[in-house]
Amino acid sequence: MAKTISTFVKNVVLLLNGDNAEEIGIKIQKRGSAILSAQIAAKEAIALSLEDTVDSCKEELANARLNSGQLITDNQRYVQRLLDAHYNLMVSEESLEGHLGDVSFLKEQLAIINT
Repeated sequence: MAKTISTFVKNVVLLLNGDNAEEIGIKIQKRGSAILSAQIAAKEAIALSLEDTVDSCKEELANARLNSGQLITDNQRYVQRLLDAHYNLMVSEESLEGHLGDVSFLKEQLAIINT
């Protein structure tokens, strides 16, 4: 029974010339797949922490809006706390979004390598 060569390995063979091009292609595929799988798992764990940060920032904003249940005695401080909390939320959401984009990209690359 003849072994099937993946599209990825075929592309490596087209790039390389020589007797061991297929062997190199298989090694690249195995290592690339292993590296990406490990990185995806690590980045998915980090994403959970980033999601927690977003949730904390949302709570911080709600707390600032309510002035921690205290009467507002300093108008400037109240407004500044709101703005700071809003800024922190925006930064944490952008960080999470960018991180999830990286995870998605790496998953796409893994799918390509494994075909």
